[in-house]
Amino acid sequence: PSKVHFGGRRPRTFRSMSDGCIFRRETLSLNANLTTHSPPMRILKSLLVWLCLIPVAILNGGLREHLLCPLVGQSWALPLSGLSLSLLIFLVTWTLLPLAGRFRRSECLAVAILWPLLTAAFELLAGLSSGFTLKELAEAYNPSTGNLWLLVILSTAISPIVTIQYRRKA
Repeated sequence: PSKVHFGGRRPRTFRSMSDGCIFRRETLSLNANLTTHSPPMRILKSLLVWLCLIPVAILNGGLREHLLCPLVGQSWALPLSGLSLSLLIFLVTWTLLPLAGRFRRSECLAVAILWPLLTAAFELLAGLSSGFTLKELAEAYNPSTGNLWLLVILSTAISPIVTIQYRRKA
């Protein structure tokens, strides 16, 4: 039988406790050989992670409108929704971004700039296509109205940095 090695690791030999037989366990890493990809490929993979944030944000907005607003009212639902979306962004990034490979510091900075720009552009295009005016969309950036959209934008910038830095140390 041919031996398959994942991630450059050799299979380990183990002795079974029950019958003393020797067997090999093949190890499979989710990010096997992903660290060898070029910087543009890692950036592209990070964009796939960013795309996963879109349905999360849409579901968060749906939960705000259909669950939080009736329970606590619009004035509390908006900031709670902003906080929950920021937390969800961190969780999704923490879970999925390491699968894109090991990022260099320059790539980390590129992702931290690219993600908030894409988020703001997506929000602008989605808002305009839904019939909102520029003035209405700009109000989302005013935290005194209770809208924590700036926190969400900040979360999309910081979460890749935090994830890459802390996962690198782990």
